[in-house]
Amino acid sequence: MNMKKISIAIFSVIGIAIISLAVTSIIIKHKKIEIQRPKVVLPANQKETEDVALKELYMSTEFENVSLIPLRIEETLISTLGIDFNGDSYEDQVIGIKRASNPEIIVIFGEYNPKKSSYERTIEIQTKITQVKTFNFTAMDLLGQHLDAIIFSGFSENNNSIMQAFIPVRHGTQVKLKKIVDFDIDGTILIQQNTRSDSYSIYNENEDPFPILTNTTEEKSDGKGFDQIQTTYEWDKKKAEYVETNVTRVSSRRVAAKELSRIQDGTVETFMEFLDGLWYKTNDKSKHEHSIFFSPNENEIIFCTDEIQEVYDMINTSLRRYGIFISSSNKSISNLVRYFHIDLVSANEIRIRITDDVRMIIGTDADWDGIYRKKISKTPSKQDASNKDDESEICKILENGNGRWDLQGDSLVFNDKSFKFYQGEKEYEGTYTSMKLFDTDLLQFRADEKNCILNGFFMYKLSGERLDLIAVKISTEGCIISGKSSPIRLEKFKSN
Repeated sequence: MNMKKISIAIFSVIGIAIISLAVTSIIIKHKKIEIQRPKVVLPANQKETEDVALKELYMSTEFENVSLIPLRIEETLISTLGIDFNGDSYEDQVIGIKRASNPEIIVIFGEYNPKKSSYERTIEIQTKITQVKTFNFTAMDLLGQHLDAIIFSGFSENNNSIMQAFIPVRHGTQVKLKKIVDFDIDGTILIQQNTRSDSYSIYNENEDPFPILTNTTEEKSDGKGFDQIQTTYEWDKKKAEYVETNVTRVSSRRVAAKELSRIQDGTVETFMEFLDGLWYKTNDKSKHEHSIFFSPNENEIIFCTDEIQEVYDMINTSLRRYGIFISSSNKSISNLVRYFHIDLVSANEIRIRITDDVRMIIGTDADWDGIYRKKISKTPSKQDASNKDDESEICKILENGNGRWDLQGDSLVFNDKSFKFYQGEKEYEGTYTSMKLFDTDLLQFRADEKNCILNGFFMYKLSGERLDLIAVKISTEGCIISGKSSPIRLEKFKSN
């Protein structure tokens, strides 16, 4: 009897152990899959040369940019995208890579194999994109059929805009990709993402496909001036392709040949010198006046309305036939990327189209898009030594000696175009620069925290070892002093 009980106990223990091992295996396997969930990532700021740029780390706001698809020795990862493109409920991965022997970017699709717990290469697409800094891709339900298309875009070696999109199509046990978009143009390509109804998200109903807009510039037949052409492409269900549905031609103002050749001499520096300064949006129908300030010397672009001011660092510039492309990242949030497509309209007018992040999309209320006219003369260039010295003189004064000043009993220290403000137990850090707008000398402060009193543009008055700062707002009309603003007084620190 005792032996029988012992046998039952032993078998019970063995059974429990087997069940425990099975459950543990499932949990571990599940965790492995959960860990290997890639996300869309954005490249960090890259150095000027492509070779160095490819070796830099690309960061994401949440995850490292890691290829779960095994890379070969000659391959360098650019960016990754996680998506279940074969519909098996496991998340697959799409990566963009460059090979040492190939100047063009290659897109590789990797399916997750649950039996091997690994990602296997299935499809490889050779693109025409060569400029790494302009490459981006995303997944979007382009056709409104609850089926994500893989969309990638960027610039080719001759600065043409490239955009291609593919949707997965199942053939038996295999999944192949069907190309539904293929553009290679000297201009810009934008996806107009219209708002979809609640029925689309709640009841899984289909919606209309997103239109695609292209913007190009054509020289007139007489050689005097050029036209801006916007072409709309819409999805044709019968043909199963995007077809041209509308063409809008806008005749630009005549630009003198001499002026045109001066602005577009084939160098980025000359075109940026032309952009240098404040531009305001003409025929602005929104509640808030829009203006954009280009500062090549500081490598910045500043967006201004009467309510906001956003500063972006310029990352990359590429000349176009009648304009320029600029990629930039937000000063405060580096992963917030903005792309500028700028076309020359006349000697003092430009057309700006802006896209954000990696989505290359626009909405119907793109407030920043439109025609801009130059408001003021350019800021001093590097060649304009005398003006530059005048503007930087205030920086020398601020940083003279130990660079320490008293601000209402608190300590403020300037050093190498940066500052530290010790207000009680609180410490603020930031950067500053000097500039001239509307013939007014200004200091611009950018603190790491918004609640610091040293943020924004300030007029200044120097009296001996005392400096008064007066907060101003920048508009298309000039520097506006707020009636409620009181001067911030700085006094040079004097040691006992």
